[in-house]
Amino acid sequence: MNNIVINKSTNEDKKELKRFYKTNHYPVSFIGHDHVYKVIYDSKIIGSGIISYIDKSNDLGLLHALLISEENRGKGHAKRLIQHISNDHKHIVCFADKKLKSLYNSVDFYEQQSTNLPDLLKNKYNSYLKKNKSLIVFTHNM
Repeated sequence: MNNIVINKSTNEDKKELKRFYKTNHYPVSFIGHDHVYKVIYDSKIIGSGIISYIDKSNDLGLLHALLISEENRGKGHAKRLIQHISNDHKHIVCFADKKLKSLYNSVDFYEQQSTNLPDLLKNKYNSYLKKNKSLIVFTHNM
C-alpha cells in the first residue's frame, strides 16, 4: 500500500468526508475550529481524523472522529494518521477507548487525568464518558 496519501482537507472535501463517515456508520460533527485530515488510497478516502480547537485562544486541539474504514484496519493507517496530525499540531488531547491505549502510547500519547484539562474539554469528556465508560484521556506534548 505505497499509494497511501495523508493530507489536510479543504472545504471542498466536506461532502465527501461526511459521506465517508456516514458510509462507515460513524456520527461525526464539526465542533470548533476544525482541521480535517484524510487518508487516501487509490483516490478513495479510507480514513479520517479531526482536530478541533474549542477556544481560538487555546493551543490545545481535540483529536476526534479518528476512523479507518473496516476493510483497511490493522494495516498501520491509524498510527500514520495520528503521527501526521501530531506533526501539524503541537498540543493534543483525545478521548479514546482503553483498548486503544497501546496505539496511542506508540505515537507518544499518554494517559492523563481529566482534572488536568481546561473546563471546556473536561465537560466534553464527562459528557462522552456517560455514553462510554471505558474512555481514557490521552495527551500529546502537554
